[in-house]
Amino acid sequence: MQAIDPVEVAIRAVITYHLAHDLGTFGYADPANFNIGSNHAGLMGTLQREEQKTSEVFVRHYRTK
Repeated sequence: MQAIDPVEVAIRAVITYHLAHDLGTFGYADPANFNIGSNHAGLMGTLQREEQKTSEVFVRHYRTK
């Protein structure tokens, strides 16, 4: 399983890279970028709750900008 970890990270990075270029940096925040049946409001609520729980340095920076 340890050998799969770097592959998973690489695949996620490639997907994220392409999505960011196609949809923009905050493409996840636009409900138009999701299928009609998806729960965009639920996703945004989850992201907000997770952001509030963490004390990571990059999140603090994100909040101030």
